[in-house]
Amino acid sequence: MPVRTEKSLSIELDQPFTLKTYKGNTLKVEVSVSLYNGGLETLRYLNSEGQYRLMAQSDRQHIHLSDYRLRQFAKINNASLCEKVSYVIYVPEGMEVEGTDKALWASRD
Repeated sequence: MPVRTEKSLSIELDQPFTLKTYKGNTLKVEVSVSLYNGGLETLRYLNSEGQYRLMAQSDRQHIHLSDYRLRQFAKINNASLCEKVSYVIYVPEGMEVEGTDKALWASRD
């Protein structure tokens, strides 16, 4: 998501995430998914249905990033999907991030 006039970001995710800063003007997200009771086709299907997509809302001063209301509880062969999801969020330098534990920040590789 291009960052134009927004100066702050809040994040509301149910999954673990790491924050990294970089020199740029786009908010970028990298997702890692491990399925323990599903294969590649299941992963492709869930991804195409938006299972790992995040929602970004902006009011020109602030961006709110969340996965709330988008994630579905999937079943495979009548068993709940067992997955591990994590995100790396790349934030433009100088953008303030609200409501996060500073321990989640990582230096740029």
